[in-house]
Formats: sequence, structure tokens, C-alpha cells
Amino acid sequence: MLLRTAQIHSPENRAMDFSLRTAAQAANALFDLVGEVNLIGEEHIVHLNEQRLHLDKSASAPVADTMRALREWQLGGIQLTATTDVETWRRFIIVLQQQPTMEPGATPDPDAHHRVNLALGERSGVRVLPIMRLGGAGIGGAGGGAGQSLMVQASRALSLYVRAIELVIRLHGQDAEKLGGAFPAGLTKVLQALVDQVFTEPRFVLALVAWKQGGPYLPRHVVNTLLLGLALGRRLGLNRSALMDLAQATVCADLGMVLVPEAIREKPGPLTAQERALIDRHPWTPRGSRSPPGASR
Repeated sequence: MLLRTAQIHSPENRAMDFSLRTAAQAANALFDLVGEVNLIGEEHIVHLNEQRLHLDKSASAPVADTMRALREWQLGGIQLTATTDVETWRRFIIVLQQQPTMEPGATPDPDAHHRVNLALGERSGVRVLPIMRLGGAGIGGAGGGAGQSLMVQASRALSLYVRAIELVIRLHGQDAEKLGGAFPAGLTKVLQALVDQVFTEPRFVLALVAWKQGGPYLPRHVVNTLLLGLALGRRLGLNRSALMDLAQATVCADLGMVLVPEAIREKPGPLTAQERALIDRHPWTPRGSRSPPGASR
């Protein structure tokens, strides 16, 4: 209703006040009910905090209009991080109307939401989410809810995934003692970027896990375990600092297996006692390399 009224009246017009008050009241009621709100979708397919909403006929058309309008502004959804008031939503409409719209058939700008959020300011309780497309033929058959799959439009999501895999691949053939008590160069930065991404839109990483990426299985297994761990941690309500700790711990959980010789990992027959001991020790290998001398394991 707010976006529809804004197509008729200027945000500064008194005629907008009722719609602005209604938007603030509805948003605050939803925020009080579920906490942080992530509403994302395309036309009749809408997800609220990772769960698909089943809309009745009276709500379907207005929601479709809203999602279509956001898509024209190259945006994927709305995020509520705090309670709002009339002026919050007035500012929201003004900023949206200042954004360029996307021509039919054009490729969306994956950074459009950054421009809007920057214009809204850090204190705004309303943020916008990156554009995504929900459809029936998504990545690797990954379920997005009610039989729908997820197609990720943000190229940096896949870029981070590939970079994480490449950095783990670099560990192949390295001695645990040569790690020097730290992750390889660049991995901590990638972990932080993944934490930030999972905080913004957790379904990005779930879609990436479903992407059937080529290349060695083992590095991909480490990265996929990391991504699923981050998604689970976010679902449990961990903050950014705790998620970063979880990211490092999750990588460490399987990093030792990367350093186990391939001949032992892929051995078709029974393992010797020494080989089994090496396999069983793999969770402690990176843990030991990151611990101070004499620290208890």
C-alpha cells in the first residue's frame, strides 16, 4: 500500500501520512513478533526469514506489486533491524525514488542495495537486500521452500566460495607444522567476508553448498562444512564475533584431513594401525598448529 500510494503522491504530501503510519505500525508489529525481519522474493514467491510465506488471494496481488517494484529498483527485499516510525518510512520512499530503475531484460546490478543502504544511513531500521531470483530450476536442485529452488544473482557469493576452495586447495601437500600457527594468507579475510554475507542473507551460502562445483572433493567438503556451520550458527542467533570463531573452528575440524596423504585417505582396503591413528588425529592437526606450546588439547 505504501509503494502504491507513493506512485500517486509525493512522500512529503500529507496524503502519504496514513500509509506511512500503517507501514510503521505493521513493520513494528512484525519486528516485535519475530525479531530481525528479512523479507525477500519475486512477485508471488516470498520468503520471510528463510521460510516461504503462503499468501491468501487477498494478499497475493499487493505482495506481487511490492516485489515487482523492488525488482525494478534492482532490489531483492526489505530487512528490518529495529523499530521504525513515520519518518523512517518517508526517508525510505524518498531514497527509493532517487534510484535508477532497471530496463526489462537487463542484468540487475548486484551492488544496487549497497547504494540504497548507504543513502538510508546506518541508523535506519530499514535496510534493503540484494536482488535474487526464486524459481523452479535453481542451483543443484537446492530447495528454497515449497518445491522452489534458489538462484543466486550476486556474483560475489560464488566468487567467495571459489576463493575459499582455492585457499584450502593450497594446503594440499603442506605439513601441519609449516602452517605457522595461522590460517594460510587470505583465508581469514575470506572467512570474515563469508560471515558478513551469512549475516546479510544466509540463503546465499546454502545455495552455494548445493552448487555442484568441479574439482577435488576434499577441499570442497571442507568449505561446504564451513558454510553449513555458518548458516546453522546464524540460525542459532550467534553474533558476528561468535560466527567468526565458529568459522575458524569449522575449518579446523576438517583441515587436518586435507593434510592426510591421499594414498591413506583413498586406500580401498583396511587401514593399518598407524594409518588409522593418522586419520583419527586429523581434527587435532590444525588445532595443535594454532595452539601455544604446552597448551592442553
